[in-house]
Amino acid sequence: MKLKFQDKAYLLVESENTPMHVFGFNIFKYSPGCNREKVLQSFIENLKIIVSNNHPYNQVIDKEAQGFFSKQWKTISKINTDEHIHVLSLNKTRDDQELHSVLDKVAPIRLDLTKPPWTIHIIDNYQEDLFAVCFKLHHSLVDGLSIVKLGNATMEALANGSYYDIFPQNKKKKTSNAPSISKRVKLISEVSSEFFKIASNPILKCWDNLPEWFQSKNSPLNQRIGSQRVYDFLSFNLVEFKQIANHHGATINDLLLCICSGALRRYFKEQKITYHQNLKVSVPSSLPLKNQLGNAFSLLIFNLENQEADPIQRLKKISSHTNKAKERLSNMSRKAILLVNLLCYLPFLLSQVFHLKNWLALPFNLTISNLKGPDDLLQCDGIEMVSTFAFSCLYNRTGLNITVLSYQDSLNIGIIACKENLPAMQNLSHHIQEEYEQIKDLSQV
Repeated sequence: MKLKFQDKAYLLVESENTPMHVFGFNIFKYSPGCNREKVLQSFIENLKIIVSNNHPYNQVIDKEAQGFFSKQWKTISKINTDEHIHVLSLNKTRDDQELHSVLDKVAPIRLDLTKPPWTIHIIDNYQEDLFAVCFKLHHSLVDGLSIVKLGNATMEALANGSYYDIFPQNKKKKTSNAPSISKRVKLISEVSSEFFKIASNPILKCWDNLPEWFQSKNSPLNQRIGSQRVYDFLSFNLVEFKQIANHHGATINDLLLCICSGALRRYFKEQKITYHQNLKVSVPSSLPLKNQLGNAFSLLIFNLENQEADPIQRLKKISSHTNKAKERLSNMSRKAILLVNLLCYLPFLLSQVFHLKNWLALPFNLTISNLKGPDDLLQCDGIEMVSTFAFSCLYNRTGLNITVLSYQDSLNIGIIACKENLPAMQNLSHHIQEEYEQIKDLSQV
């Protein structure tokens, strides 16, 4: 199966300081009275069966397909699961700090692209009745929504004992019919119209022929990044979060952006950083693939309004930005959205690949993703999943990425940042919590 351009882009950008894998971990709870050793061993053995016989775990980049445009996935018949699945055991301290220490060591390690690009670390003794499963997959293989789908399918397979064909792939029908002329004309018209709207935007002040997306100013978040990372995570009650957003006529995503914006204001103040510009945030919007995994999303760019001190006014402004962006997307076809994204971000991609530091302004300062996870409890024989967190990757000169993943009645936030250029970034989670409490008090919900 050939890689799409979005998939290939992550292979191009891959480097020692910018490994292009997505990372996350799930926390599981043992059922009361169960034989924990037996349950964990059964979980591991069944997981090995699943990854040995299912897409995308059995995919590897075909070495025989030469050249960037010819890259494709190849299905392999046998996987050495011992190279991909590792079991660790924490000391009996059952301390979150020890888990953080393990994450800091495991997460940054680059994946071997000569093998199926994924690993799983199972961490026992996380707490008295808990264990954690840390997983990494290369971004060329999956995007955020695909990871959620894959996780659900894997858990369902473990629960019902059906370990084969857990994620059926759509088989494209062979056809010799090229797109009709009318469809091509329509696509060109959509793309041209969108570029005209971008290029004629009155916000533009510097570069008449560049989209406003490339008008973001370098910030403390946008230095050349190193190889070390900071990981942190926290959770909110989803029902309460939704009530606060609804109270202000906003969405959950609007409230998330507002809180993260306020948290960065607090972080800059704490670090005595003077920055008088509004940050631009990239918000991936999924374009779901039916019965398929891979990368399919558009990037929406918003003003994060971090110069607005009043959190309620900031929320209103952000909500206005997101509504306008959604309206623009609703008038475009899927193909047009993908093509516009490709054309707009090609310069950014090239600057990443060739390390062109000052060749082009960044299209955004940071990324905040919001993924919808399972509404129902995921469980299998003797265990249940109590929480799940996700972390994305960092591009050069973009040192902060925040990923939000819902699960049942929880909203789980994963933070990844460049450790070398952003001091005390682990405090950001505390600032997010403080900002949420402030908006909650002002909302009186």
